[in-house]
Amino acid sequence: MADEMMRFIQNGQNNGRDFFLASPDSLENKSKEFSDEFAAEKKKYDASKNNGMWKTTSYGIFVLRMREIYNRFMQKENDNEENDNKKNDNKKKDNKDKNGYWLMKRLGVRVCPYCNINYTTTINKRTKNRTIQIRPEFDHFFPEAEHPSLILSFYNLVPSCPQCNHLKKVQKLEVNPWIKLARGIGPIFKVDTSTGDFPRKPVIIIENENENIKKLGIIELYNEHTDYVKDILDKIQAYNPATYLAILKDFQGIVHTAADLDRMIWGNYTELSDSDKRPLAKLTADILRQYEKYL
Repeated sequence: MADEMMRFIQNGQNNGRDFFLASPDSLENKSKEFSDEFAAEKKKYDASKNNGMWKTTSYGIFVLRMREIYNRFMQKENDNEENDNKKNDNKKKDNKDKNGYWLMKRLGVRVCPYCNINYTTTINKRTKNRTIQIRPEFDHFFPEAEHPSLILSFYNLVPSCPQCNHLKKVQKLEVNPWIKLARGIGPIFKVDTSTGDFPRKPVIIIENENENIKKLGIIELYNEHTDYVKDILDKIQAYNPATYLAILKDFQGIVHTAADLDRMIWGNYTELSDSDKRPLAKLTADILRQYEKYL
């Protein structure tokens, strides 16, 4: 039966691409399509979890096979010439990235899309004397054990920091970051102004809160960075439009655009479209919009 499950995935449209490249908002339906097809096997699998015998069920065997394929793919060396950033037939095989590193580089996700606090930097550098290998973790947005048909689905893989990946584990979240990135939806961070517009000890509150925020402890994490928020509030109070224009004029050649100057003043990107470029960029952009009347 596990073989039939594999064939069900492989024989989908375009040799399984309807599963592998399913759009972010269709993933859950694709998983349901699979579990409905093998409902009896899924029931036996679920019933055997408590006694630890799930690996002996056909559904459990399928889960293990999909995990093995995923792990082999991530560990396989990528043969794409772009992987080396230069076309050199004499390059040693050891200098090729494994697929996991290659994919992370191609995605270009610089900051964890779950928290926007930690960098998701990918480095795979090998020299004669040392090796440096760093990359973020891939989180399966729909957990592997419950949605094995999506283990290899591209938009079910979320480049995330270890903190978010380990905290999430098998929890089901509300918003797939790939949908959030495409549509620009998400929480809005604000300073609690119930005691005044410029509190001495800022407290961050969140509008448009969702299950991602609650389950990943985002509000708690952000309120560990109130010193960063206090710096922004101090700069807002000291802000002078005339000085701003003078700096923009005097620093020509160093500061090319208003966006460059904004980044220099506020220490971060200030456009919502740039929120994925630097940690806490979304927080910075949201606060500046909240205090727009002072700028």
